[in-house]
Amino acid sequence: MALTPDEIDGLRELILAVYGPVTEELLRDLCRCIAEAGQMTSSAEYKLLLAKSLAGADDVIADTLRRQT
Repeated sequence: MALTPDEIDGLRELILAVYGPVTEELLRDLCRCIAEAGQMTSSAEYKLLLAKSLAGADDVIADTLRRQT
């Protein structure tokens, strides 16, 4: 059975509600680590990979990193 556009939108909103705060906190921590070290560390690289897997939006992550570091 195929999902309707409204059901897909509802699922998208649910996913954002669940993963959005986790991704935001992860990005804040990543930016803090980079700012403190003054460069990308192996720990920061791991957090970046994790954020990408959760967020799935490289441009949003790159924008956040530019603004916060």
